[in-house]
Amino acid sequence: MGENISSQFTGAVSNDLQDEELQFNRYVEKLNKQRKRGWKITGGWETTPVINTLSNFQLNARDKSGNAITGATVTAEFRRSSDMSYDTHYDLKEESEGQYTVPVKLPLPGCWTMKILVIKGQDEHEIKGETEISTMVDGKLVTPECAEGEPDVEQKRTR
Repeated sequence: MGENISSQFTGAVSNDLQDEELQFNRYVEKLNKQRKRGWKITGGWETTPVINTLSNFQLNARDKSGNAITGATVTAEFRRSSDMSYDTHYDLKEESEGQYTVPVKLPLPGCWTMKILVIKGQDEHEIKGETEISTMVDGKLVTPECAEGEPDVEQKRTR
């Protein structure tokens, strides 16, 4: 066992900073286009979301002039930073002009991050956020308060 086996380590791997700079530049370009486009994406839960219970998640999409963005592809990803295996992806359906909805059921209480993507033609609009999923304890609704920027930390927000 272990005969004629060789492993060699050539040393530290250098980071390709040019690739990172290109990625950053693409991100900044995309962000600037998004800001100029001026789309407004609003909405959220119709009712307080509770673990293992369907709750409607609804978004309203408007352009810079306030007109409904119709016929778009709208997706929502709910991510659990403590365990990627719980990450879920939903496709929202347009219920009325510029209003997109999907029933969502998440398996864990606590703090989740969200990534919302609205695509219309060649235009792509991405926003990120956080949400809290409640649980029932002794017949009472318990909703954690997530710290901004720390999705799995249950502490009060200071604003």
